Amino acid sequence: MNFRLNSLILLLVVLLFNTKLSAQYLKEKKLITGTWISEKAKQKFVFRPNGTCTLYFSEGGLIEWKYTFTNQLKDCDSSRSGIAEDSSYYLHLKEIKIGYTDCYIVNSLDSKELSLSPFGRGGAILFLKQRQKRMNKL
Repeated sequence: MNFRLNSLILLLVVLLFNTKLSAQYLKEKKLITGTWISEKAKQKFVFRPNGTCTLYFSEGGLIEWKYTFTNQLKDCDSSRSGIAEDSSYYLHLKEIKIGYTDCYIVNSLDSKELSLSPFGRGGAILFLKQRQKRMNKL
């Protein structure tokens, strides 16, 4: 009887935790959708709601990615396991054509600013959200 009760409690905790994480990542996905520009690094990210994004470089190059948010260390470093400390989470990128992956620590994300640190490489890149011009209907 104790085994079943313990199993049920564990299942409920896991489901509650996953629901909370899913809601957080849906919020982050909604916030990140749009165009983000970094003057210092001369890069531009365009995030789409379908989970894809394009990174444009000032030299004219671009990379197409699939993106997800994660708090799992193994998604950014296969030699590590567990969840990130201090409620940190990561932007996990997978290059669409060849499958190369990259990871960034999300320092902050709101409707105006996105701050990313390359996982394991240090430094931070600040992106500002490009305002969309709205057409007034007459």
